[in-house]
Amino acid sequence: FDLCKGLADRHFHHVFAVVYLTPPGSQAVRVHTDDQDVILLQVWGSKHWTVYNAPTHLPYTEEMLGKEQAVPEDLIGPKELDFTIRPHDVLYIPRGYLHEAATSTESSLHITLTVPTSDYCWGVQMVKQLNSDLRSGLLTPDL
Repeated sequence: FDLCKGLADRHFHHVFAVVYLTPPGSQAVRVHTDDQDVILLQVWGSKHWTVYNAPTHLPYTEEMLGKEQAVPEDLIGPKELDFTIRPHDVLYIPRGYLHEAATSTESSLHITLTVPTSDYCWGVQMVKQLNSDLRSGLLTPDL
């Protein structure tokens, strides 16, 4: 909690963490993109990561790929990075880059620090404010 709060107070408006425990011989995540920047901290075990180029530059939530259905093969380009992370390694994956991870013969524990960078644009903030105003009665749908 202190790490997320400290990063949010010093550098970002909001940061949250998710812990992933992955058993041996598992695909931790299939190929997908995220709508936020992620920083991965490997705690124990190891995990093999493959990172591909971003098919969409700085995607919004509704533009993410691979979450509900597989990413079309024609959008997966050549590997940009292909390596294994071990305890104390840190990996940064910018918003929109395709990536996947798998374990080999050992379990893996990593922490993902998430910075919701898609929220830092005027369009997203305007939609959030308009929705809030509609819900609160400040605006009416007939305007």
